[in-house]
Amino acid sequence: MFGITEVDMALTRAPSQFLWERDLFKWADANRAISLKSIDELAIILEGLTSRRIDAMEDPAELTIGTVDSLTVKVCGFFR
Repeated sequence: MFGITEVDMALTRAPSQFLWERDLFKWADANRAISLKSIDELAIILEGLTSRRIDAMEDPAELTIGTVDSLTVKVCGFFR
């Protein structure tokens, strides 16, 4: 992951072109590359990656514990 939405979305499609979806576990590691402009914007980016069948995302952005909780609620509905 590079933190460039269009590039990251294209990268997540690439393995599916060569392998069956059921054979894949896609783990994305952005190494804090996604710029945090707002939690809502980051949530939209992560939801887009999820729609591309990303199974796990590691270090999407520089986040505090409170921000991670808020983001998880928005994207996954946890911690309610």
